[in-house]
This record gives sequence, structure tokens and C-alpha cells, in this order.
Amino acid sequence: MNENGAQMVTAIELGPTSNHNECVTPAATNFVIYLLLNATTTSHSEPENHKISVYPNPTVGPLVIKLNDTNNGKANIYNLQGQLVSSFLLQEQINQLSLNLEKGMYFINILNQEGKLISTKRLIIQ
Repeated sequence: MNENGAQMVTAIELGPTSNHNECVTPAATNFVIYLLLNATTTSHSEPENHKISVYPNPTVGPLVIKLNDTNNGKANIYNLQGQLVSSFLLQEQINQLSLNLEKGMYFINILNQEGKLISTKRLIIQ
């Protein structure tokens, strides 16, 4: 699946070759084989001391970001085109964010106070 949740399909067209010993289909027949790739979403692995909670998710209102090991950081929210759509300073261990985003899927990058990426989360706005 891609980041939109759609299945990815690869099409391979097989047809006759010039060498009859390598012919993969009957001479006058071309066909397409569709391979359904079982892709899984990769996620950024968090060290145990950087566990971040983002809830509720999906959300229709405010979002809470709970930091377990720090009280300072930043949350950058990106749309599926990779555009930064919102940014918040995280100044508490538990931060409540008021979001003004359209329905859809987003990604949240959580940065520590030095600006290093410590977590990436998927966010659904309903």
C-alpha cells in the first residue's frame, strides 16, 4: 500500500520473442500479468526512552502529544505532498494542540530541543 492506503500494482506485459525457443506466450497472444505487491508501511522506530503518544487518532478536534523523556521540542505537521502545514512548540510533557486542518491524512515529525527527529507519526483528521 502507498501512503494513501491504496494497493500498488505492477503490470508486466509478456509477449512472443524473436527466438521461438524462448517464447513465453503463443505467437499471436499478448497478455498482462498483474502482480499485487504486499507493501507495508514502514515506521520510524523509537528508542524506548523516546516513546511518544499522539491521541486521539483519528481526531476531529484537539490533539494531545505526550512526551515521555523531555518537556521541550517541536511538532511539525506535513500533508501528503510533503508541505509543512502546521508547527507547534512542545513545552510540556503533555501538550494539547488545537488543529485547524482539513480532513485527511498527515504526518507529524516530533523533534527534540536540539532539532533532532525523534519520532514520526501518521495522523488522521476526520
